[in-house]
Amino acid sequence: MPGARLVIPVGAPHSLQHLLLVEKQKNDEISTREILAVFFVPLTGGERYE
Repeated sequence: MPGARLVIPVGAPHSLQHLLLVEKQKNDEISTREILAVFFVPLTGGERYE
């Protein structure tokens, strides 16, 4: 599908990662580019608070 976009974090867990934008062009080529550096942290749920 031309114009499709996917944004994904790339890198090792629990360390610096980069958001990567992957786009499908009209000619079916795939382009990628780094958007920015991010650091994701694990979410915690209620069961972790005992």
